[in-house]
Amino acid sequence: MMAFRIGNIPVRVHGSFFLITLLLAAGGDFNFARMAIWVVVVFASVLWHELGHAVCGRVFGLAPQIDLHGMGGTTSWESGRDVSTGRGILISLAGPIAGILVGTLALVA
Repeated sequence: MMAFRIGNIPVRVHGSFFLITLLLAAGGDFNFARMAIWVVVVFASVLWHELGHAVCGRVFGLAPQIDLHGMGGTTSWESGRDVSTGRGILISLAGPIAGILVGTLALVA
């Protein structure tokens, strides 16, 4: 497992994340350059999405942690913290909104 921090948000990347991403990248053709690009793009995309959730949770006083694993990514925080339904919805929407923001910027650039 690889671990690092982005600001004060801990990120753990499990080996299964890279294994599954590499298997999906291969697609029957073992072009190393294409596979490497695919892994970097998927890593950045999933991490960016999870950072959307994490930053929004941080705004609401939570202490998020991001895990990237074979099924994608999850953002979690310590148990016992109550989050209102409205804040929970905003945290849930923050991940997709982060991706939409990047996509929109890419389209207009």
